[in-house]
Amino acid sequence: MPPSSKKAKVDPKPSSVGKKANKDATAIAIFDPKKPFFVYEIFRPDLDNKTVYVGRTDNVKRRSGQHVLASSPCKLVNELRKLLNVKTFRGIIKLVSELPEGVPASRIVEMEAYFIMERRAVYHARDNEYGCNAKNGDKVHEITPTRYNEIEAELSAGFEWPVDSGVRNDVPVEVAKARGMEVVFEGLVEEAESMGEDDEFVQALRSDMALVTVDRETTERLLLSARQVARDLADKYKTAGLDAIDREQFTKELNLLKEKIDADGEDEVINGIVNSVLLAAKPQRMVDMSSNAAYHGVSMVAEMLATREEERLMWTNETVKKRMFGVRAWSRRNGMQKPVQKKDGSEENTLSMFLAHWKSSNAKEYGGRCVDLTQALVVMRDFAWFKDIVGREDSLKSAIVEANKQLKDNFAWHDEPTFYGTKPLEYGMPGSDQIRVYNKIRNIVRGYGKLDDVEKIIDGLPEPRAVWYRKQWESKEKATKAAKVRSNAKRKRNREEAAASGAASSESVHEANDDGEENDDEGESDDE
Repeated sequence: MPPSSKKAKVDPKPSSVGKKANKDATAIAIFDPKKPFFVYEIFRPDLDNKTVYVGRTDNVKRRSGQHVLASSPCKLVNELRKLLNVKTFRGIIKLVSELPEGVPASRIVEMEAYFIMERRAVYHARDNEYGCNAKNGDKVHEITPTRYNEIEAELSAGFEWPVDSGVRNDVPVEVAKARGMEVVFEGLVEEAESMGEDDEFVQALRSDMALVTVDRETTERLLLSARQVARDLADKYKTAGLDAIDREQFTKELNLLKEKIDADGEDEVINGIVNSVLLAAKPQRMVDMSSNAAYHGVSMVAEMLATREEERLMWTNETVKKRMFGVRAWSRRNGMQKPVQKKDGSEENTLSMFLAHWKSSNAKEYGGRCVDLTQALVVMRDFAWFKDIVGREDSLKSAIVEANKQLKDNFAWHDEPTFYGTKPLEYGMPGSDQIRVYNKIRNIVRGYGKLDDVEKIIDGLPEPRAVWYRKQWESKEKATKAAKVRSNAKRKRNREEAAASGAASSESVHEANDDGEENDDEGESDDE
């Protein structure tokens, strides 16, 4: 079909590759396993916006120098530009709408492969002549029909970031989308330069990237606080590992931060600190500035803004306020860990007891369950485990779904009779999602939990396996309940004796579970 035709095809396997360009020594690498990764799609406006290519953001290929790709998004965009006579690439590239906030590095390969299949973007001479992906993505063979349906259901319900991903995912969706588009265009620009694309194309990409960057900066100014802007800027340089950063870029970023601090009405003294960092980063100075120096300078500003933000919080209960700051101080001193019950008089035990009682429905002396939660989330914003325990109900529902999935994938409790394809159930690190899954299945074989949850976890298993797990629970459930009744009676006596002697505080009592279920996480029960 001639190039002038409105439905001309683009070669899915471009062959010409230019020479690799020299890397900028001061450029910050895109790849960072603790940052979100995005799936994007390129579409054809002349074909009712049909998706013709699906890609992912990362610089693994560029880090390893593998620029000869079977289906290059860079070359595809260039050919579409000429074919459709588009003036801006932003009109043919977008993030997939199902993942506006991206995904952790551990899920990006799977998600790219899923969307290549879901969007039907692979070239086929007869069935999909406009497709421009050369294959269905890396490790596509691992996406079985069952797994495909699971991903589809996961996306339909709304993708949720795992708590233990190590990714700070606390910005508005619009900010995440703006940042994702910037990462997409940054990758395209770098690839175009490395592959020796024509200057007109590279310049057009750079112009679009400048507009995308302005979109991102504008969105951040509108939706983020000064503290968030400072923290995100500090994070950018924290792991860059550069001896000499681009000081002109850093100066621009600091000036934007100053504007945001002024707009938010923050203490002008803090902008005095920003001015000091600006002076040190002045491009005219003949001394380089490392990314580590940039990180520490901006990090100090972020911490001071956080302190100001916390000073403005209006608490309704002074005890909760005091204890919450105590929890934070202890966790910082102990590697950002969650305090757990030790059954002793330690500070860790006292703080763990406080959290358990504060979250319970019996926390009447505080004014109710999780009183001052909004304030507490501000104070504890850097602790993923805290967000996890206050969102415990959703977390436990997810653990039930994952437990069912793993059993159906042939993972089995160690006492379960062996069958073809048996795989040992993994234990998981303390505080991880996996340990909750492990303990959910452990609770079944020990007789804890609710029958409804048992049936959800064994749903869809072959009948012999389902019967085995159901019998394990039924045979031990009565004895487990009786033991829990005795334990509760003993606790009640201990509380009464302690109250009589004046030795017990109202926050040192750990209430038992309403459903009598064992801990799903070390030191923490389902409904503490």
